[in-house]
Amino acid sequence: MLAQMDLRADMTMEERMDISGIHSICGILNESGLITKRPFRAPHPGITLPALVGGGLHPRPGELTIAHGGVLFFDELPEFHSKILDALRQPLEEKKVRVVRNGGNYEFPADCLFVASMNPCRCGFYPDRNKCNCSVTDIRKYLGRISGPFLDRMDMCIDVPRQPLDEAGDHRLSQAEESSDKIKERIDRAVQVQIRRNKGKYNSRISVNEIKQYCVLDDAGNRLMRDAYQKFSLSMRSYYKIIKTARTIADLEGSPDICRVHLGEALGYRIGSGKYNNIF
Repeated sequence: MLAQMDLRADMTMEERMDISGIHSICGILNESGLITKRPFRAPHPGITLPALVGGGLHPRPGELTIAHGGVLFFDELPEFHSKILDALRQPLEEKKVRVVRNGGNYEFPADCLFVASMNPCRCGFYPDRNKCNCSVTDIRKYLGRISGPFLDRMDMCIDVPRQPLDEAGDHRLSQAEESSDKIKERIDRAVQVQIRRNKGKYNSRISVNEIKQYCVLDDAGNRLMRDAYQKFSLSMRSYYKIIKTARTIADLEGSPDICRVHLGEALGYRIGSGKYNNIF
């Protein structure tokens, strides 16, 4: 799962200074005194609320702020306490954390890329019923730990099926595949296109009014999104997230327009394969 989908280029000096300042306050600044790589934080599922969002008698930043400008990764998402996941909802929307204390109100930056992973059930083998012994009730309970409002804040939810052994054993790069350097070049170009078109903003940061200005759909695209809105009972938040994701896909392909194929791909990332439909 992926929230706040940004294609982030290399850090500017201003970003390096901001992130270095945060790490210095938290006492984790490296010996060089300047952060040159985007942060990557992967807290344990047993993390406490103050450790995530910040707090204490004299409030200090938590993991959300330490990950500012970088990536916050939650492995085994359903193992995190519900109050921890609920506490993420507001920062994922506002890109900041608010801590209220008797001594005053504190605001910490929290503009990070949130990434999470989870198994399809507690044992991890569903839908392979030859190996999965979880009951339908167990699977529902496990998946039900992730609330609808929380999922609504995710830009992409992707099923990763089991990989065939013949593919897993071949580590050669085929001619059809891109190298990491080529992918990085495409990302950098897409970032520059976004920044120019959106007047300094990533696609994920534009408002509803800006979506209508920068993410214009043709008749076929509008029909597709109207049908998807009804068929999948999308919220308006999800509806606009899909359009912004499609805009990013188009940018990566160098397309000035959002085509039906871009919307279809974005819908696939949002809706998933539907392999759990027989459970719910």
